[in-house]
Amino acid sequence: MNRRQRSRYNLQIQTKSKYDIVKKYIDQYDFMNLLALGAPDDEYSIEVDAICERLSDKFSAKEIAQIVLEVFEYEFSENLIESGYGNALVEMSIKLHDELCGFAYHL
Repeated sequence: MNRRQRSRYNLQIQTKSKYDIVKKYIDQYDFMNLLALGAPDDEYSIEVDAICERLSDKFSAKEIAQIVLEVFEYEFSENLIESGYGNALVEMSIKLHDELCGFAYHL
């Protein structure tokens, strides 16, 4: 495997892992209660994709929370803070930040 192939391979692993990390927390917090109501496992895939596209390992937990807030507001016309999920959003963003940063530094 040459250098360019290794670079693409590492990027694919990193991207997939970022997606898995974000999906884990979005599913766990299930802000719209869709999974709890029996929605399929991939219910939040559009939101997870949108969040991953905007995320960087250099973002703070506050910036991550803002991205999640904007994505959910766009996709569901629902403000998570006004819906009473402010504390959960902050908690999730801190966990997501810590795991993404830990992942990024181990590459």
